Amino acid sequence: MAGLHELVFAADRAGMVVISIPEIEELRDFKINTNEFADLMPSISDVNAMYTDMPAPRKISTPIPDGGINERYEIRITSGWNLRPEGLFLVSIPH
Repeated sequence: MAGLHELVFAADRAGMVVISIPEIEELRDFKINTNEFADLMPSISDVNAMYTDMPAPRKISTPIPDGGINERYEIRITSGWNLRPEGLFLVSIPH
């Protein structure tokens, strides 16, 4: 989808700037929340999220010929998801 926006803006000789707000606080009247597990749920004020395949990086240790150990850490992360569209803005800026 980003490629489509780049093509549209390139025809107008303009660049695209992505502005994202990390959190949006909703101004509502205070309500008592009786949900005991509410603190365990993901925040609903977050705009963007990244998901991983495991909670911490995986440590991979392999021996090397001189008697040492080579350590590598690996984790897979998505590029990001926009959960709330009201926190994302696409701005066209002319060159």
